[in-house]
Amino acid sequence: MAAPETGPVNAVTQSCPRQPSARMSRRACGRPLGSAGRFRCDVLPGRLSCEDRHRSRSGPMSLRRVAAHYPLGMVDAVAEARQLIRIIDDDRKLPRSVRGRARALGSLVPSKPGLVLDLLEELRERTVPDLTLQSPTVDYARCVSVQVFWRYHLRPAQRRAFRTGDMYRRYLEYLDNPVEVIGQGLRDDEPLVPAAHSWLVPVTRISGLDGARTRRRLRIDDEPPYIVMVFPAARMRAAGVEIREPRGLDAIPGRFLQWMPGDVPDERIDQDIPIAALGNLEWCP
Repeated sequence: MAAPETGPVNAVTQSCPRQPSARMSRRACGRPLGSAGRFRCDVLPGRLSCEDRHRSRSGPMSLRRVAAHYPLGMVDAVAEARQLIRIIDDDRKLPRSVRGRARALGSLVPSKPGLVLDLLEELRERTVPDLTLQSPTVDYARCVSVQVFWRYHLRPAQRRAFRTGDMYRRYLEYLDNPVEVIGQGLRDDEPLVPAAHSWLVPVTRISGLDGARTRRRLRIDDEPPYIVMVFPAARMRAAGVEIREPRGLDAIPGRFLQWMPGDVPDERIDQDIPIAALGNLEWCP
């Protein structure tokens, strides 16, 4: 379950306009910089790629050095395309042919990064249907910030009543029972969660945790409070929802540039999740 920005709970992003471009888990690299290794790389998605930064033995690579080679607006696309290719190529559980196709796009990145991103998305769409799915055997959850819920899951009429996600958050924090109000405001569009953004974790992974601990456990960028969507296994099976282990290709829609296999233990991604699969909502301050 990397996406953030990544709908209701993301146990953890932009092929679907209704979902955040962030899985909520953008992490800094953390690798040593410089020969002494006294500093840690703090590159985040949407900035220079981690490898670009590490090419400078003396420390961080200047954004101006990269911008000098690319027109304004291309720097992020170049970095994203390079990093997504690395993520796919490094995922040894993907078929070798898929990794090879992604790697072959590397030569186009400097001149046509936007085209490369489109071709990577096409590669994902062709490959994902062949990945093995299985029926869920435990209850799962998707955890999102109030800002994400306001933008992608709140009924339009209610969203217009709150001009910003922060206004909606302050309103919920004032209430004694915010879950009731959240449920009443949940939009009824289908699917509730599109497949590309259906990052989930077992409910047991976050049960009993407060917002701060949930944020650390799931590596969420946005701060608490969170709204948690709980999907009981029985409801998921009845709705025909199957799940699988995430692969590097799943990082493409949300541009999860720091995604690594197993980064969030037991994380899963699946097919479109209909409203019928939703069991309940929870408030995680």
